[in-house]
Amino acid sequence: TWRLVKPGGLLHTSKINYNTLNLVMFMILIVFFAHWMACAWRLLPDLENVSDNWVVMLGFDNEEYKMDLDKIMNVYVVSLYWSIMTVTTIGYGDVIPVSICERWFCVLAMMMGGLIFGYIIGAVGNVVQQASAKENEYHKAMNDLKHFMLDNNLPLRLQTEIKQYFQ
Repeated sequence: TWRLVKPGGLLHTSKINYNTLNLVMFMILIVFFAHWMACAWRLLPDLENVSDNWVVMLGFDNEEYKMDLDKIMNVYVVSLYWSIMTVTTIGYGDVIPVSICERWFCVLAMMMGGLIFGYIIGAVGNVVQQASAKENEYHKAMNDLKHFMLDNNLPLRLQTEIKQYFQ
């Protein structure tokens, strides 16, 4: 994955628009952060070793959830769901911390998620602003050209050809 996103990597050397590349990079950042946060959220009850935690509360504590791949994926999906809800600041509240350690983890996750989410929102706003700045510059140049052609009384046919050239 690092070979894709590193400077000089595949995404940087391809002919992808810079703004599109930035948006793809932000999506990759969110996916990686959410994945690692989901893994840590699932690991936390095992490390803490208390009987009252989110895994027990949702009924994922029996042995079949440790052996069956489908059940393991169900727990991962719930963890990823919690992670995405935390990172995007939606937070439905159906997967909640139960122990003190889980609450502390949630505080840290919300702080980190808020920072990353805020950074991405600001960066996406900057990408959109840059894209619209180029479009505004083009429209201003076309407007200036139109006034120049009118001020100099250029023939209508020449005006049309010049407009078509710049479009």
